[in-house]
Amino acid sequence: MFAVRLHPNLVIVAALTLACDESLGPGDAAGTYVLRQVEQDPLPTTLSANEFFAVRVISDTIRMRSDGTGTISGAARSGAAATRRAG
Repeated sequence: MFAVRLHPNLVIVAALTLACDESLGPGDAAGTYVLRQVEQDPLPTTLSANEFFAVRVISDTIRMRSDGTGTISGAARSGAAATRRAG
């Protein structure tokens, strides 16, 4: 199992939507939302990496019900970054 880290742009959009006077009702957002890319990179993609550690996003899906409830599911991998050998 992994912790879900929401993309900052998604958090901003959600906050702006909640702050609007004429926001959508819970039933208006019902549906399945599948993450297909991060910025311009299609999934699976590396979300963050340095010389020691890398985080790859494999999949992420949000399912919203008309009653305002929903689920978030997905897969990510993290671990030691791949190293290249000189020579």
